[in-house]
Amino acid sequence: KQGLADELGRIRDRSTAQRQQLEQLGADQEQRTRELDTARTQIANLEGVLQQELTAKQRLAGDLARLQDEHQTQLQRFERALQQEQALKLMLTDELARLDAEHQTLRQQLDAFAAGEQQRIEKLETARTRVVDLERNVQQQRVEKQTLADDLRRLREEQRTQSHRLARLDATYQQGIEQLDAARAQISELEQALQQEQTAKQTLAADLMRLREESQTQHQRFERLDAVHTQNTRELDAARTELAELERHRSRVRELEGQRIRTESRDIAMSEELDHPGAGRSTAAELLPNASLAATAPSENAESVTFDVTADIDALIYAWGAAWSEQDVDAYLAFYAQEFRPAGGATRNAWETLRRRRLTRPAFIEVSITDLEIALLGLGRAQATFRQAYRADRYEDKVLKTLELVRERDQWRIARETSR
Repeated sequence: KQGLADELGRIRDRSTAQRQQLEQLGADQEQRTRELDTARTQIANLEGVLQQELTAKQRLAGDLARLQDEHQTQLQRFERALQQEQALKLMLTDELARLDAEHQTLRQQLDAFAAGEQQRIEKLETARTRVVDLERNVQQQRVEKQTLADDLRRLREEQRTQSHRLARLDATYQQGIEQLDAARAQISELEQALQQEQTAKQTLAADLMRLREESQTQHQRFERLDAVHTQNTRELDAARTELAELERHRSRVRELEGQRIRTESRDIAMSEELDHPGAGRSTAAELLPNASLAATAPSENAESVTFDVTADIDALIYAWGAAWSEQDVDAYLAFYAQEFRPAGGATRNAWETLRRRRLTRPAFIEVSITDLEIALLGLGRAQATFRQAYRADRYEDKVLKTLELVRERDQWRIARETSR
């Protein structure tokens, strides 16, 4: 019994020594765990640095990804080893309770654990060596990053230069867009005008057929009227010849009448001078103005006709300007003759569409006309020249305008319009 007690004491001593060794191993394990956490922190920091460097250095992405996979594998291995160590620690704690019965099994497990620890230490040393290599690679990548930064500054300068060129090109492009929009608007107007012209063309075709029929009728009437006109012309020539003879005869009669009046006046004056001195002068003076008045009557009639035509044209011009100022499009367009052709080769429909838009778009229009001069050209035609002052909410100008007028349906109308 004393031998068993001594043996039990020795076993307890060995158990205590083994427990101390186990605690030492636990402390060493905790130290290694801290070192492993430090290594993990360093690896995490290095991974962050590597992630930033990977963004700047795309060509190293494959190698870094592979290294990250290896690190991840090693970390998983370390975590599994740690889990194994924790499980082993629990198992050793349980084994301490059963130490008396399973001492030999514990020694074998401790030997196996020591071998595993040696392998883990070797792996940790390998990881440290790889971390040193990674730091060296990071240093190289920093040098390459500096090179890339220099290239980036150069590229930014080139980008600023390209930006200035792009801004100029954008301005040119914007101008092209505005011109294209204007061209599109003009094309749209021309298409509308073309559509209107096609409609008008169809209408004109029908009117043309009707006019052809009427033309045949008018031609026949014209032939009859031409014959009548020829006869009337001959009769008019004869009447003019006769009228000229009558005018000469009338002039002769007037001369003779004047001589007779002067003779009678002289005789009356002489007789009354004898009877009543001073009375004859007033009678002769009253007779002579009547003769001169009769001689000047035709010229006054011609001047009266010219004055009436000029007044009609004058009223037309100012009414045209008033309709423009009042933005009354229909009244404004009514002042233009059927034969009116716009300048620049535009069609009448396109010109009317453009004029409608330009009269209705401004908020207000003021048109003033000054220095109006009218010249009669004969055969129902006249010309009016004046200074025109135009003012609207967004535009104003002053021009010298000339309107060629034609007599149409007993009214003066605008046949041509020019400005300078």
